This record gives sequence, C-alpha cells and structure tokens, in this order.
Amino acid sequence: MKNITLCADDYGQNEPVSMGILQLIELGRLSAVSCMTGYAHWPTYAAQLAALKDTPNIKNQLDVGLHFDLTEFIAQQGWSFNQFIIQCCLGKVDLHKVEVELNRQLDAFEAQLNMAPEFVDGHQHVHVFPGIRHVFVRTLTQRYPKKLPYIRLSRPVVFGHDSTIKALILRGLAIGFARLAQQHKLHFPSQFLGMYSLRPGNYAQHFSHWLQQAKPNSLFMCHPGLPSSDSSDPIKKARFVEFTYFSGEQFLTDLNAQQVTLNKWTPSA
Repeated sequence: MKNITLCADDYGQNEPVSMGILQLIELGRLSAVSCMTGYAHWPTYAAQLAALKDTPNIKNQLDVGLHFDLTEFIAQQGWSFNQFIIQCCLGKVDLHKVEVELNRQLDAFEAQLNMAPEFVDGHQHVHVFPGIRHVFVRTLTQRYPKKLPYIRLSRPVVFGHDSTIKALILRGLAIGFARLAQQHKLHFPSQFLGMYSLRPGNYAQHFSHWLQQAKPNSLFMCHPGLPSSDSSDPIKKARFVEFTYFSGEQFLTDLNAQQVTLNKWTPSA
C-alpha cells in the first residue's frame, strides 16, 4: 500500500467550508486540515475541530496546522494578488508587518486549540514567496525550536491537471525555498499534488490521475465545502464538487484501485 496525506485547506474561512471539512473528517476521508485563524468565528470552529480531533478514532489520524493568510494584509496595501507577487519579487513588502501577522495567527491557533501546529503552510502559497519565506522560516524555527512543524513545499506537478501555467509560475516563485527550509532543518513532503484551475469540472478525473502520479508519503491539498451563498468566495462551486467526490464511493474506489491509504505525514515514512 502507498501512504499519502490529504489536507483540506481553508478551515475556518466560513461555515460551509468548515462544516464540510468536519463531515469529511468524521467519514475518515482526510488526514490533515489547515486552519485560517484570522476570521471572526475562528474560536467557534476551533472548538468544534478540537472536540472532533479528541475522539478515539480520529485522535491519531489527523494533522492540524495553520494556513497562513495574508489576504487582509494585501488588501490593506491596495494591491491585487498579482501586484503582491510583484512587490515580493521587488523586495518592497513590509516584512515586519508580515512577521507580526504570522505570529498573531499562530497565537490564535495555539490559544484556541491548546497545541502547537503540526504543520504550517500558506494560503495561496504565500509562504514560499521571495521575502515572505525568510520571515516564515525564521519565525517557525525561533518559535518552535524543540519540535518544528513540517511545512508545505509548493512545487506542484506540472501535468495531470488544467493549470499548467499556474503550476509553472508557482514552481518559479518557489525556487530556493526547499534549500532555505533544509538549511533550517524544516521537513516537508517531497511531492505536492492537488493544484488545478479550481473551476468546477471533472475533479474525479484529476484526482485519479494524481493518485497514479503520487509517490509514497506525498501531500495532496484540497478545498472541499458544503453548498454556499458566500459572495466573497470565488471557488464555492468547486468546493462542493470536491466535497461530493471525497464524501462519495468513487473516492474510495480510486484509492483502492491505486492501493493508496490516507495517513498523517511523517518525515521518517
């Protein structure tokens, strides 16, 4: 059998996303959940996640981490996301403010879940961007010197989905990140899958192909959620497509066909 880690991103963003992820955890369809702690209802969602994680059948089967989010920071600067990427590459982002925000989100994670994150990654992969990456690595190594969380190497496979250009851009932005992380003894899964256009479509076909590509101990990201009327969520339709797949029998059939099991990630696996 081949072990993979399947991580649902954006827990805490809103109720449909959070409730959908909780349902998948109860079904045993996820092995990691990445939390956004900057939203007003985070304490409520954190309590629900903590209660579920403490149940005997889930306690040792689920990693819980921080999904570091700079969406509000970017909006405060008056930038679009593409402009933010350019500012990072030009070295014009206020990294002190980024550091303050990262620590604020880590504080909120620890305060509500009474634990350190088992991993930390970035919403829209901001943690690998030039400049941001140095704040990210320094903060984690200083804050958790005795037990470092693992991190996400956002270097997606290029083929097997409908977003090759997006994958190539992200791989370019991530150049040098793996070396920096290794220098600071931060561990990460060597293979990262799950990127696509986030347009509703044949998600099952994408996922089946990723399972064929996957090496043992790979990390998959996903973005499931229940039906939503949240106008601020541009990918709500894709979320429900993903939820439907992961909660259904086809997902189990695909796992069995490729002899894949879901597990927490470990650097020794």
